[in-house]
Amino acid sequence: MAKAWLATVLLVALLGCSGHASSADRFVMKVGVTFAGTDWTTTLSLQTRTGDVPSKGLVLFVPGSGGVGDPMLEQELLRPDRDLYRFGGWSKALLDAGYAVASYNTLGVRDTSACLHDLPWPQSPAAAFIAACIDQDVRRTVSLGLLEDELAAVAEMLGRYGKPVHLLATSAGGRVAAALIQAKRIQPASVVALSVPTGSLRQTFVYQWHREWMLQRLTDRLIQSGQPRLSARDAAQGLPGGVDAVLDVLRDHAVTLESLTAARFNWAWFTRTAEAHYRALPDDSPVHAQFLGFPIAAFYGARWFKDLFDDTQPVVERLADYPGELTFLLGAEDDRLPLVPAGACPGRAPPRCRVEVFPGLGHALSRDGRADPAVVEQVLQALRRAAAPAPPR
Repeated sequence: MAKAWLATVLLVALLGCSGHASSADRFVMKVGVTFAGTDWTTTLSLQTRTGDVPSKGLVLFVPGSGGVGDPMLEQELLRPDRDLYRFGGWSKALLDAGYAVASYNTLGVRDTSACLHDLPWPQSPAAAFIAACIDQDVRRTVSLGLLEDELAAVAEMLGRYGKPVHLLATSAGGRVAAALIQAKRIQPASVVALSVPTGSLRQTFVYQWHREWMLQRLTDRLIQSGQPRLSARDAAQGLPGGVDAVLDVLRDHAVTLESLTAARFNWAWFTRTAEAHYRALPDDSPVHAQFLGFPIAAFYGARWFKDLFDDTQPVVERLADYPGELTFLLGAEDDRLPLVPAGACPGRAPPRCRVEVFPGLGHALSRDGRADPAVVEQVLQALRRAAAPAPPR
């Protein structure tokens, strides 16, 4: 049963009012959304060219596990000419294409533009973000269920405009959206999944903790060399993180079939042990994280990890009955997701589902701190396809 929710206007009325202009060519409106299960108020931001939502509708950024709607926030915080509505170029591209842009930070992460607005820009903006924008007590309560309720409330609020709502979901945010679509709690006009796994969160999480991406590349390089042994330095050439990353995964200065086999065994053991550890903890036990190298004592609680391990249904299977346009955009060098080939979606997928893979791109799908132009173009093409009549099933 859907949980009750209540929306409260923070800065401007949702319907029939224009917001404050944040730049010469952009209006920004903000609305507070609350929902059952927490006292938290989620701030929904809406960027438009004129103050009104255009007939094409709006694109809603669904945050990943990092909790921020801006998929390029890390890069933006490091820029001297920061613009907390730029989104690495996404905002301009979507506004220019005739859409409004909606975004929100998830439970426990305050509205970025508000919490950083009055702060002097320090040499360590990441530390300022952690101190001003993250409520660690609230973050400890995050669960997949609460994130689903939050997105449902946000989508219902945006639905009041009576215009198409397209989802641009990032990473684990794609799983949150898929669960709501599966339960028919939301009905977006289309879904574009940026670095979203086609499989389950458990499969993805185990892939990460098993260090499969790095171990597979080291295995490939050893085989291609034709040698029984490679030094960690030679094997690391061109890999992200260099030799330190290889040593961290392999715990050996030589890449051999024996060291690779031992590493796979050790990381599988580590994952099993970690799962048992988190399952034994109270749900709100703090779990630390890092943001741009700065520690966060409690960015999640143990409940989050229990939810990840319990999530076994593939995302594409959750969306099997979705009639709209569904596009997965993946980086060929993404070390966080099991890569699937370009083309039709794998498994029990809906008919209008496709996968695009971008060579040379990682999880952020960016180059030089900006959304990659080829990725942006694919998103715009997916939105155009969504406006076309659906083929008969």
